[in-house]
Amino acid sequence: MVAMVGRAVAMGLRQMGFADEIVNTGFTIILGALAVAAALAFGWGGRETAGRLLEKWTAKL
Repeated sequence: MVAMVGRAVAMGLRQMGFADEIVNTGFTIILGALAVAAALAFGWGGRETAGRLLEKWTAKL
């Protein structure tokens, strides 16, 4: 819900010609932050699984 309102506000600002670069930069920062958050969550959450897989692979060698 909040994302939809934020998107609508940003689209309105761009349509009116206010702060085109600020809106684009804001969305880029938000998408970058989401990507970093997903990478950290995957890294911390998958650490044990990755360790087990690495042990299996090294045992085969």
